[in-house]
Amino acid sequence: MSKSTNLIYKTIQVKKKKTVSDLLKELNIKDNFFAILVNGKRAVMNQVLVPEDKILVLPKIKGG
Repeated sequence: MSKSTNLIYKTIQVKKKKTVSDLLKELNIKDNFFAILVNGKRAVMNQVLVPEDKILVLPKIKGG
C-alpha cells in the first residue's frame, strides 16, 4: 500500500526577535504533534532564532 505525503518547503525571513514558540504560533503549528529541529538539533521552545537558522518541522511518528 502506498501513501502520499505532502512535502512543503518554505523560506521565512525573521525580521524581529522571535523564539521557536513565536514562530510556531505564527505558522499555526502545534508543537505537541511535531518534532522541531533548529540547525539539526532538537529545538527548545524559548530558543531565540537568528536569520541564519534552519528550522525543520517533522511530524511525530508512533511505532510499535
